[in-house]
Amino acid sequence: MASRNLSPEIRKDPARARRFIEKYEKDLRGLFKRYFDDAVKEVSDAYDLGLANLSIPGVPPEIMRTVLKDLFIRYGTEILDIAKQNSDAAYHQGVRVGSINLEKAGVKNPATLIPADWRALDWIERRNLTVLEGVTQDINDAIIREVSQGLIQGESIDQVAERLGKVKGLTEDRAYRIARYETMFSLNQGTINRYYQYGVEKVEWVAGYDDHTCEECLALDGQVFDIDNIPDCPLHVNCRCTLAPVVRKGYTPEFTMKAVRNAGKAFEDSFYGRILAPPSYLHGSGCLCVTCQEG
Repeated sequence: MASRNLSPEIRKDPARARRFIEKYEKDLRGLFKRYFDDAVKEVSDAYDLGLANLSIPGVPPEIMRTVLKDLFIRYGTEILDIAKQNSDAAYHQGVRVGSINLEKAGVKNPATLIPADWRALDWIERRNLTVLEGVTQDINDAIIREVSQGLIQGESIDQVAERLGKVKGLTEDRAYRIARYETMFSLNQGTINRYYQYGVEKVEWVAGYDDHTCEECLALDGQVFDIDNIPDCPLHVNCRCTLAPVVRKGYTPEFTMKAVRNAGKAFEDSFYGRILAPPSYLHGSGCLCVTCQEG
């Protein structure tokens, strides 16, 4: 088992992902906080409320949607930069982890990034951008819903502020979930694609191991899978699992153009569909997004 060759410290974080997760979460917390604060201010200014006069019997949400759409456009470049920088960093780390594991299997000086990696990066960047844009839309919808309901019901300033406090809690939860899941998702795609490029056919599941490791991850630890039939990795928001190459005795994985071509096609066939699939991990108990509120 590959996990037996890891030190106790590395075993806790076999993908060496911690610093990338922490960086992404810090960036997202800052982004969502600024966006939320600006969104509340824009809505307040649009109605000349300042959250000081909440006696209006009702508020047309179209006005709020207009000002929040303009806000979203203004934040577009920052959202794109955060999505790109963090997904790229995680993918590159995944390639490094894959290369380290290949060296342990006998490969000397694994290649740097190749065009197949850039194609994968483009898709992963799009996935992260889609996720972040979806969160800002959820923030918009939640603010509109809570302010409108508060005004219609004649609530006090403090009551509406309490409603908006719940929305702010949503942004903190989303930052936590996205940073952990998307970092591991991007990282593991880089690792898997590196194995494809060297013709690796089977991989071993390596769980991050400590007192917090879940039963699902422990059950998969050490199991071997065909590289085209791997369970979702990560399994969940706090999953730290990664994958190691399984190499036949006497066989050394070799980087060839045929393997590269196969890697590109196999990666597209196996992963691109779910790269852009709507992520369900974002939603949990008490979620304020429209989907959960109406579900």
